[in-house]
Amino acid sequence: MVRYYLSQEKIEEIREAADIIEIIGEYIPIKKAGKNYTGLCPFHSEKKPSFTVSPTKQLYHCFGCGASGNVITFVMKYETISFIEAVEMLAKKCGVKLGKKLAEGEDKIRQELLNANDFACKFFKKNLIQESGKRAISYLKKRGINPDTIDKFGIGYAPDGWDNLLLAAQKEGISKDILHSCGLVVENEKGGFYDSFRNRIIFTFHNSIGKKIGFAGRILGDEMPKYLNISETPLYKKRYFLYGLYQGKEEIRKMDTCLVVEGYTDLLALYQFGFKNTVAISGTSLTDEQAKLIRKYTRNIYISFDADKPGKEATLRGISIFIKNGLTPYIMALRKGKDPDEIVRKEGKEAFQKLITKAEHFIDFKLRFLLSKYDLNNSVEKAEVVKEMSRTIAEVKDLTERQIWLNTISKRLSVDESILVGYRKKTKSKEQFIPVVLSLKKICYDLVTLLAMKPERYEEVVGIFEEEQLLDDITKRILTYIGEKITEGKEIDVADVINLIEDGEERKRVSATVFNIKEDFDKDDFQKMLNQYIERIKAVKLREKWVKIKKEIQKKERNGEAVRALLQEQRKIASILKTLGGNFGSEERV
Repeated sequence: MVRYYLSQEKIEEIREAADIIEIIGEYIPIKKAGKNYTGLCPFHSEKKPSFTVSPTKQLYHCFGCGASGNVITFVMKYETISFIEAVEMLAKKCGVKLGKKLAEGEDKIRQELLNANDFACKFFKKNLIQESGKRAISYLKKRGINPDTIDKFGIGYAPDGWDNLLLAAQKEGISKDILHSCGLVVENEKGGFYDSFRNRIIFTFHNSIGKKIGFAGRILGDEMPKYLNISETPLYKKRYFLYGLYQGKEEIRKMDTCLVVEGYTDLLALYQFGFKNTVAISGTSLTDEQAKLIRKYTRNIYISFDADKPGKEATLRGISIFIKNGLTPYIMALRKGKDPDEIVRKEGKEAFQKLITKAEHFIDFKLRFLLSKYDLNNSVEKAEVVKEMSRTIAEVKDLTERQIWLNTISKRLSVDESILVGYRKKTKSKEQFIPVVLSLKKICYDLVTLLAMKPERYEEVVGIFEEEQLLDDITKRILTYIGEKITEGKEIDVADVINLIEDGEERKRVSATVFNIKEDFDKDDFQKMLNQYIERIKAVKLREKWVKIKKEIQKKERNGEAVRALLQEQRKIASILKTLGGNFGSEERV
């Protein structure tokens, strides 16, 4: 697929067609609350809804974590995809046809990587059904993986040999450098390249919108390692990836639960038996980023790791990460020596469903594990159990739930609740409010965005920006956009203006500023706000001039006439600055 850039007009068309209430409502439950809609924020852990969506402004804002933006930035953040991919996704949802302007720069490179991965996936799938793939097919049949699953998950086979994929890709015009950037070939000491995967069953990695971003291979022979993942690439970052999330995300959202397993074949077997709400951590340690990925779809986690010692240790690590990120983990008790794949294939769907039904809450599981490890009759060992359990209880976000567990555990350990509370970790709030003075650049972004809401003072603001030489690429683009809308007599949409701000953090900050302006904000008060921004800009620029003159005076201190003229100019600036509320204190942040 060839990637195209999109015109501003086309982006506006797509954003206008994609109603923010409908789109966000597809991802998370939101309810009407007055003029706006509210729900639990998908971007941070919370029990009470602080995520608000405005249908009139077509913006969202979370009063808990500060996430803000329009429908495009929401899809970008939720799906962890690029701006262009989010726009394409929305266009498809809304039935808007895209224009054709060839991509350039970073987007072009990204598309070349995606094209290379598409080719590699087709290459691996083709080889699976050829003579050389017979052993791979035999292995997959033995594991009970059917043709439909093979196709849906993009399973293939990399034939034995050093350069099969390399040569086939080069015939299609895919360069060695692109293949190397995808992790599909490895560079040797002499500067040559060879295939990363040889004689391996291939598992394809998809991002949340189905793009192929990487691969892993399982060896068919005796060589090590048994499983080989590609190294991290511009498309694939393992800490942000969960195998099967793309195929299972809708079922996870629908059932409001997610099964978490260790390996690819565990996931594939469960998927075939109807447990489509499953993801695999792919043999790596669970990360905060992976927990946050799941949190977008559900807060309820069922951990189904192997019953051996490493499996239990992985479960305990996972418990801590899930709790820290606002999820509630339940632990399934697998029989020793058995994994999910084996249980569901040999004992059937009902047997595995019983394990889900009997899953333990994470606190029960951890206490049982600790009691099997420590002797409560030994005061030192009992203290360790109390410390560990108090730390776990402290991580429970809901105060009522935490109190219930304090009461339960104190009785089971025969200790006073105050002792459990006393052992809790003392934590400092990371999110302290630190008042800051906005930089001149941020003031300018705020002013041109507010101007989009009340464009009557367009000529005045443009004049100030030109006179003070404040126009950069972004402000110039925004003012041009507003000017064109005024000339055409069309309504100016502030959400489209915010889209023109390229920096993600700045876009988020400006969105929050606009979102917090009330719908019924008094017109005179709004004009006063614009005046404050304009006066602030003038004050900053006047101070810059004053400092510049001061340096000139120091240079010409022996030229009395020149110094007197400069001092007079300084006094004029000081007089004007005084009326604007400016001063000559610490340096402005410009």
